[in-house]
Amino acid sequence: HTHKEFIVCSSHFFWDPKGPEIKAQQALVLNVELERLLTTDEEWKWRTGVDDEKIAAAEDVDVNTIPIIFGADLNAMPWKDQADEYDADLPQGQGFRSGVYELMSTAVLPRTHRDHPYARIQSREQSLMKANEPSSGVYKMSQKELEYVGELPDWRIALRWRSVYAAVNKRNQCKEPMFTNRVPSFTATLDYLFVS
Repeated sequence: HTHKEFIVCSSHFFWDPKGPEIKAQQALVLNVELERLLTTDEEWKWRTGVDDEKIAAAEDVDVNTIPIIFGADLNAMPWKDQADEYDADLPQGQGFRSGVYELMSTAVLPRTHRDHPYARIQSREQSLMKANEPSSGVYKMSQKELEYVGELPDWRIALRWRSVYAAVNKRNQCKEPMFTNRVPSFTATLDYLFVS
């Protein structure tokens, strides 16, 4: 027995491929709340050292030293390189990481990333303006959304996650698996196992 403690958590993110910004928001909130829970909540604060009674002050806790296993159905592919009905404007031969995967694997989701709410709403606004006369009122909702997100910054999380699948998947050049979900109409990677 090592008597080492670790944390296991799991989640199932929003399913709809039309809402990648919602999934990115879920990833952000999960990470922010997990960090808050482990650094400031008296019942969950991480204990340090050999003496289990010694509780660190919030500013002394490095969340990246806390062993966490996170299994999740993120409903987001790690990489997308083909245009489809949800990302019709994806340039041929170019791809991108989903916003969820970008945030989880790099700890940053720039506001310019196409799955960041700011970029997604701005893109939808431009599409609606092209398709409709400005006076038609069709795109006012997204203008209102754009006001709400305003100067929304890049998103940053403190936890530094590593993908277990990518680390051990030697046959696939240390990438995520070819698929974790296979049905007749869809085959892709949507499920992940991360460790801190």
